[in-house]
Amino acid sequence: MILLIGGEKGGAGKSTLACNLAVYLTCQNKDVLLLDADPQKTSSTWSYRRNLLVDQNLPKLHNAEKTGDIYDTVMDFSKRYDFIIIDSGGRDSKELRSGLIACDVFYTPIKPSQIDIDTLGKMNELVEHAKALNKKLKSVSIITHAPTNPNMDDKKETEVILTKIPNFISSNIAITYRSSYWRTMGRGLSVLEYSDDKAKNEILSLGAEIFEL
Repeated sequence: MILLIGGEKGGAGKSTLACNLAVYLTCQNKDVLLLDADPQKTSSTWSYRRNLLVDQNLPKLHNAEKTGDIYDTVMDFSKRYDFIIIDSGGRDSKELRSGLIACDVFYTPIKPSQIDIDTLGKMNELVEHAKALNKKLKSVSIITHAPTNPNMDDKKETEVILTKIPNFISSNIAITYRSSYWRTMGRGLSVLEYSDDKAKNEILSLGAEIFEL
């Protein structure tokens, strides 16, 4: 299975999702590759830090980097790995467009803000074009940075908008705004290896939704 995580807006949590989902699969002894297709190399930097933690006996992750047109590279890796997770970064790019043609499932994270929501029109067009070449493509929007305060309407309002994007379905999971996500990313860890049970349950639920394991 090839999972692409990308979008047109930076800072929505694409690399955080990619890295945490890679650990999710690795913890279940799955053969997974984390492919960093973002020139900013956030996932690669995270992987580098993780590889330095030799004393913590963490599940070993395979990672690679490729920018530009990634289609042929992804197809080659798909012969060697059961799961590929692609972090394509936060912009309309060759990496994102070629990844859409290669992947089975595309997740785009959306913060509950109008600035992020405004990017969905362009993403919907990109997915529509990609589906002409990639008939198996499944596209899903997921809310990230959701407020932890249940009395705030931002998440509910965004959920309503997401149901109206024709080429996307909405994830049943929302990723909340928790410090544990950026604390673990900065250390080369996943929230699955941290003490925040609420964040851990979010990733476990998301992993189960995507991979149906």
